[in-house]
Amino acid sequence: AVRPYQVMDTLDVTRTFAARWEAGVQSGFFHTGGAWNPQVGPLLKRNDSHGAWAVSYRFGPQREFRVGRLLTF
Repeated sequence: AVRPYQVMDTLDVTRTFAARWEAGVQSGFFHTGGAWNPQVGPLLKRNDSHGAWAVSYRFGPQREFRVGRLLTF
């Protein structure tokens, strides 16, 4: 069984380079087992005409690799 958990939205701080690319840091919190687990790590984004792709790897008591897609309308 999966233990109950909560995730807070991330805070992304990036800087644009090479027109479509952004690099920076992503941080957030993951709550499980009665404790808040801070996570922070590098973030890379690629912007296009439909939104952005993002890849991050966050470190902390729990490690997390994320690949995401943001669509803009």
